[in-house]
Amino acid sequence: MVISMFNQNLRKIREDKRISQIEMAKILGIPVTTYRNYENTSRQPDFEVLVKMATTLGVSVDKLLGNTSDEGCYSDLFCRIRSLPKSKLHHVNEFIEFLIFKENNCEK
Repeated sequence: MVISMFNQNLRKIREDKRISQIEMAKILGIPVTTYRNYENTSRQPDFEVLVKMATTLGVSVDKLLGNTSDEGCYSDLFCRIRSLPKSKLHHVNEFIEFLIFKENNCEK
């Protein structure tokens, strides 16, 4: 895990979501001092906590870790789609079909 990227990403994403460190620690079920140590690089979360962080913040583990590869982008997109109510998934599917249709028709 690239610690400097992880702690910077964790802090920025949490702040963007307007979640306090205290709230985040409560959600994760850990002491606030432990959570603060994750953000200031004094400590690394275990896999279970890392996954719970990503789920809570609505991002992929790849995004938290600073993975900017294409695969990481797809993973982040999937996390965002997964956070939608099931009643909205048909809109996502329709939009994807539209994009594929446009892509196929623009190539000709």
